[in-house]
Amino acid sequence: MPIVHAQSNFHKLFFVAIGFTCTAVVSIGLTIWWLRSEAIAEASKDSNNFAIMLAEQIENSIQSIDLVLSEIKAQAESRSARTSNESDRVLRDEGTYKLLIERLSHLQQAERIALVNEDGRLVNTTQQWPSPEIDLSDRDHFQHFKNSDDHGVYISNLLVDRIKGTQIVYFSK
Repeated sequence: MPIVHAQSNFHKLFFVAIGFTCTAVVSIGLTIWWLRSEAIAEASKDSNNFAIMLAEQIENSIQSIDLVLSEIKAQAESRSARTSNESDRVLRDEGTYKLLIERLSHLQQAERIALVNEDGRLVNTTQQWPSPEIDLSDRDHFQHFKNSDDHGVYISNLLVDRIKGTQIVYFSK
C-alpha cells in the first residue's frame, strides 16, 4: 500500500509541476506578446513623429524656395520693365547672372537657379555664364505654367538633368 500511495503522490506532484510549467509558458508567451505589441505601437508612434518632422522640414524648404523664386521673379520683372523692348537681353546679362548667384547662396538645398523665357529657352543659369542654348519647352514644369495661370511653386516629376545627366526635381514659379 505505501508504494501505491507514494506513486499517487508522485502523480499528483507531477501533474502540479506540469500545471505550473504550462502556466509559466503561457505567462511568458503573453508577456512576449504584450512586449511585442508595445514595441510595435512605439515604433508606429516614432515613425509618425518622424514623418511629421520630415513634412515640416520639407515645408520650410519649399517656403524658402518660394521666397527666393518670388524675389528673383520680381527683380527680373523690375529689370525688364525698365527696358521693355529688350527684356530677353536683360534676363541674359551678367547682372542677372550675379543676382541669381547671390540668391542661390540663400538656398543650401538647391544646386542651381535658372531662368526660362516664354518660349521655353534657357536664358540664364547659375551653372555658367553665358548660359548654354537649351530648349526646356517639353519639360512638365514649363508646360504647367504655359497651360495654366498658376502663381504657386510647381514641383516637377523626377527628371534627368540635361546638363549633368543626374536625376533632379525642379521647383518652378
